[in-house]
This record gives sequence, C-alpha cells and structure tokens, in this order.
Amino acid sequence: MSNHVLFAAAGDISFHGDTGDAVLHQGPDYTFAAIKPVIADADLRFANMESVFVPPDFPPGELSPKALASVDTVAPALKSSGIDVLTMASNHVLDCGTAGMEHTRKTLTALGIKTFGAGFDVKEARKPLVVEKNGLKIGFLGYQEDCNYTYGHIGAGPAYLEEKAILRDMKKLRPKVDVLILSLHADLEFMETPSVWRRDLSRRLAAAGADFILEHHPHVPQGVERAGKCLIAYSMGNFVFDAHIDSYMKDNGPHTGHSFLLKVQLSKDGAGDFNRVPFDISQPPGQRPVPMSGAALDEGMRYLEYLDKQLADDKVVLENWRKRCVSMVEIYLRRFEKMPAEKFMERWAWVLFGGVQENLSWTSEIFRMARERFEQEAHSEKPYLKYHRPSYRYE
Repeated sequence: MSNHVLFAAAGDISFHGDTGDAVLHQGPDYTFAAIKPVIADADLRFANMESVFVPPDFPPGELSPKALASVDTVAPALKSSGIDVLTMASNHVLDCGTAGMEHTRKTLTALGIKTFGAGFDVKEARKPLVVEKNGLKIGFLGYQEDCNYTYGHIGAGPAYLEEKAILRDMKKLRPKVDVLILSLHADLEFMETPSVWRRDLSRRLAAAGADFILEHHPHVPQGVERAGKCLIAYSMGNFVFDAHIDSYMKDNGPHTGHSFLLKVQLSKDGAGDFNRVPFDISQPPGQRPVPMSGAALDEGMRYLEYLDKQLADDKVVLENWRKRCVSMVEIYLRRFEKMPAEKFMERWAWVLFGGVQENLSWTSEIFRMARERFEQEAHSEKPYLKYHRPSYRYE
C-alpha cells in the first residue's frame, strides 16, 4: 500500500430549485459531468451537504417555503459524482425537521456515501467518521455554529461548534487516526476573508493537532493557509447551487457563482502538497460546476492568490470583519424600525444578545468597536467644553 491518499474537497451542495430540476430533466450524470474528470483521479472525495431530501411521506403542509430541500429522486446524482464523504453539520440540516435529517442520511448511506456531523443526540452528532484508504486511517469531525436556524436547540441536529467540545473530540480521535480532518460550518456570509474569531479559532485547532481544516457557509471562496503543519481552507464556497437564480445568492454575487476544488496529498505526515482547480457555476438551466479554462482560468487563479494575500494581512481581516458587522447593524435597524418593543423582546432580543453564537460573534465585535470609540471620545480634546456638556457634539 502507498500510504498516500489524493483527497479532493468541494463546497456546498444543494439540489433545491434549478439544480434539482436539472437532475430530474437531464438525468443523474448531468450535474457533475463537467467537473467529474477533475476529481476522477482522487482516492477520496468530500463535500458539504447543504440541503436535505424530503421524505416521500412528509406532510406537504409542513414543508417550509424557506427550506433548502429537494425530492430524494435527485440523490443518484451524488452517486454519479463519485463523492465518498459528506458532512451534514450545516445550518440547513433540520430544514425538514428530524424526519428530513434522518431521511437524507439514510438516502446517502444507501448510495454508499458516508456522512458525519449530525445525529439524534449530541453524542451521535459528535461521533467521528473514520475512513481507511491506501493504508491510511483518516478521521473526520464536523461542527456547525449555533445560528438563527438552530437557536441553541439541544437534541437532534448538528454537532455545535464549541471549542472545548472540539478539543475533547480531537484528543480522543487523534491517537486512532493518521490524518485528522475538521469540517467547520460557521461565520457571517459573503466575506472575502474569515472573521477574526474564526481565523483565530482555526489556528488554535491547528495547533491542537488538526491536520486539515475544511470550512463552509460563507457561500464564496476564501483563502487557504498553512498554520504549522495544518492546512486550512477557510471557505470552499458553493459547488452545486442556484447561484444565478436564487435571489439571496444572486444579490450577493458575483463570487457566489464560482469557487474551487481543493486537491491535497494526505499521508501520515498530514496534509501535503495541494492545488486548487477554479470553476464557474454555469448559467441556468442547470447551474452546475464547470472548470475554468483559458483566460478565465488565469483570472480565477489570480483571484484565489488575491484571497490568500487578504487572509495573510491582519489589518485587512479585521477591517473586512468590522465592515460586515456594521452591515449587520444596518440590516437589523431596518428590520426593527417600526417593531413594537414587546415584539422585539419576544422575537429578537434573546436571539441577538442571549446566546446564539452566530449573533454574539458580531454583536460582541460591535460592542468592542463602541468601547474603542467611547475611550477615544473620553480622552479627546473638547474645545467646546467651556460652554457645553460633553454630549454637545451629538445633539
């Protein structure tokens, strides 16, 4: 045995909408036909399962219009793709409740695709997946940041992204595997760089013994870096997604419509040499991944290199993060403009400030920014103070 594994990783897969219709109309081989030759030489292929399959007996009246879900008859496309492993630790894993989560998992298992990162209780959700390939034992652990989809729910669903729990899981798994891979699903979306907290957490997990960290949720590509021996890909972006029709994706484009495949040599030394293969998500109908070529490929590689440089600049990472936090304030101010105080308290106060991790990350940053401003203002020169109170400038 070679004790080496060529590993191919991709981003978010959703068969909700146009992408699912393409499978139904064109057949299971259609979606991945253009990208399949790129990963054909890989020994192990991984991606993020962003949507769920609706069980055949699911009550139609219970299906949320906001659910990222599709019929299970599109599932054979995943088998055709050659994907071996899917993480289910995503914010959409309960979009059709526990029934949808379990049906998705069973459907994938029946296709021979292994999953991890979700379960009917915390223990099951945090259970590692170990895959043996070419004499290597490769361990996977997957986690999802508590967010506005999960609301701190305890029970069936994804394994939560909690640093102490992750470190405990890593400590148990590390002696049993040759390569330890973490899958993290977290952060605010559509940024060119990760938040400061996610970058710092990723580096701490790297120092604690992770060999390879694959991250999802921003829906756009982000940079790749080495942290010690660990390789960290901060966002794999979209892989199969309604990037050109879904208004949420389209309005936050253009980078929701392209990303990259990551191919990495794994060995007992961890994650070795890697290369990225940029691709575009084709225009409707279909919206499937198509490798870039010619001038587009050159431009795609330059953009990935630009993302790496952005990631390496602490000042840029902080600036991008704070700009995104301010944009969140703008979003919620518009939402709350005419909302009665009672409704705000019932619906939003506890979600924003009570403990939902996704919100605490950006509200905490806003509070830090406000504190910095307060300290700056408190010690600033105030020529007007002879005749006015300190709040004069803001009245």
